[in-house]
Amino acid sequence: MKIPFITAQNMSKPTNYSMNRPVLKWLALGAAATLVACAGFGANSPEDVVKQRANERWKALVAGDFSRSYSYTTPSFRGLITQDVYRGRIGGAVTWVAGEVVSVQCPDAVKCVARVRIDYKPLLRGRAGENFSTYADENWVLEGSQWWVFEPLKAN
Repeated sequence: MKIPFITAQNMSKPTNYSMNRPVLKWLALGAAATLVACAGFGANSPEDVVKQRANERWKALVAGDFSRSYSYTTPSFRGLITQDVYRGRIGGAVTWVAGEVVSVQCPDAVKCVARVRIDYKPLLRGRAGENFSTYADENWVLEGSQWWVFEPLKAN
């Protein structure tokens, strides 16, 4: 089967491509199947989503935006702990300098652990102004269709 080469001179001429319809049909089906297969690649993995949300939460903490940081906690936590109590628990003794997620592992479909490098300055006398670094593991849980940081309930 010979496929004609289209040029500016022969574009206006009527052409019968009926012989090529089966080929075009298979090409269209193949393109559609490829698009469907690639659609799954656009979805973010739980690790990607948790890493993004944890980094956003730490960006809020470093900026001193405890209200926004609080919004990343589980709805059940927010139902029991007020924003003022949360602020006292999370931001009373240090100034957060930086927080960055270095890894995320999801052992199952509803729990992930984000490893975070945290840089901070303590507000204690004798240590004020010094920078310290540490690593912390944050538990993130899937509730509904969203990932939330799990803050344990503890006595203040």
